[in-house]
Amino acid sequence: MMRLLSRNRWMLAHAARMTIAGIAALGLVHALGLSVELSAVITAVMVTQSNVGGSLKMAVEQFLGSLLGAGFAAAVAFVLRPEDALTYVAALAITLAPLSVVASLSPGYRIALITAAVVLLGRPGIEMNPLDLAVSRIFGVGLGCAVGAVRGRGDHAGAGLAVHRQDRGRGRAAAGPPA
Repeated sequence: MMRLLSRNRWMLAHAARMTIAGIAALGLVHALGLSVELSAVITAVMVTQSNVGGSLKMAVEQFLGSLLGAGFAAAVAFVLRPEDALTYVAALAITLAPLSVVASLSPGYRIALITAAVVLLGRPGIEMNPLDLAVSRIFGVGLGCAVGAVRGRGDHAGAGLAVHRQDRGRGRAAAGPPA
């Protein structure tokens, strides 16, 4: 068991970083008195999953994608004012089609589609207009991006380097995937 843990130390460190990022985002949301738990935690974990060099890029793309998705969905909802199944389908199609093109540019922009769906379809049990929901979602994703970028950049490089130094004789694969 110790050999397995020793060989996969980088995975354990990465799992700890993602866990800490999720908990930190949730704690920050509560400390600030916000109600954007889901957006913040999911985004923090997603951003932390990327490698060291990619975590800042992912955070920026996640935030920009969320901003685009929320803004576009709120605009479509404002213009169409969906009230029944048919107008919701139309609003969703009009919103998702162009955002899908943006999402194809980079994985970080995929959040635009999710944010647009959340803004258009709302949160169950909570009546919010699309603009308020868009602003709430952007705050949550922004907070999650900040936490994820900090955790993603944090001690990852140092941990990977330490493992690599210890396993120098076994080659790069022993230190985990390249950052």
